[in-house]
Amino acid sequence: MIIHDDTVDGTTDGHGNVQDMTLAEIKALDAGRWFGANFAGTRVPTLDEVFEAVGQRLIINVEIKSQEKRRAGIENVVAVCIARHHMQQRVIVSSFDPRVLQTCRELMPAVPIGYLYAPDFIFMPEIMDSLLYEARHPHHSLLTPESIARLGAYRINTWTVNEAARVAELAAWGVSGIITDEPDMAVKVIHANAV
Repeated sequence: MIIHDDTVDGTTDGHGNVQDMTLAEIKALDAGRWFGANFAGTRVPTLDEVFEAVGQRLIINVEIKSQEKRRAGIENVVAVCIARHHMQQRVIVSSFDPRVLQTCRELMPAVPIGYLYAPDFIFMPEIMDSLLYEARHPHHSLLTPESIARLGAYRINTWTVNEAARVAELAAWGVSGIITDEPDMAVKVIHANAV
């Protein structure tokens, strides 16, 4: 399922933990009405459905959420789905959990991976220092021109940037991607400031 939170409470008309629900139960929920009447009846998509809908038009960041009690096997399920849709060159797999990235690298050596991190998140150097990965996904508050320069050859995809001035600043500094809740605004800002 493509859902950000551990529960369905914040983005659907339902209640409960995602891991305790069946696919049918999640599919019965309305995930659009909270956003506006025009979106009523929108269902939570599966990764297969996302790939089918936009996989050939977009590069997709597949973030794998990780909790020890439900982590086992999720990387393999994602790898099989990516292969089934021939998306190896159209995705980047990211996670806050270096163990997830390590397993993804083993399962999908040709698929780019990105390490997500934030100011309050513990970096696991014992894994990340030995793992080859293509991208860093820092929270935007961690970025300055100097920190970007130190990251060298990594692709830098930063999150969650919802203010136009910050989008313009980060784009000018040369980040590779901006993760936002306001994509229309971000696209306008980037195009308006393009040289």
